[in-house]
Amino acid sequence: MKTQFQVPKELLAEIDFHNTLNGGRFDPVVKSRTTHSCCYIILSLPSINPDIVKVQVADKRLKVHIPIKVIDDTKHVCHYLVNMPISTDIDVTKIKAQWANDGRLHIKMPFTDDWKTGKPSDTHIRLN
Repeated sequence: MKTQFQVPKELLAEIDFHNTLNGGRFDPVVKSRTTHSCCYIILSLPSINPDIVKVQVADKRLKVHIPIKVIDDTKHVCHYLVNMPISTDIDVTKIKAQWANDGRLHIKMPFTDDWKTGKPSDTHIRLN
């Protein structure tokens, strides 16, 4: 059975134009470090407008993305800069993101209180 999916020619032309004009796709420099209380993610994005960057937690993943306009600016697709799983030891309600003056995005992901105190966070199931 043949698939009937077709990519619009306008979309392909727009992608080709952006690749030619911008020199292709880019990936930021991403660094991470962990302390006793949290995990830090630092993205170097010196040429990106901070107003278009989106940071979100969805489906147990940290997602940082920017929209790329296609087809005469009427549609856009997301270019993911970071799309990584989040450990169950991270307190997602306390994640914070902040821009630095040098074009770096700092994301602070604190650990849960159970993790910080060394309490086990897994559930023990009684076997019969």
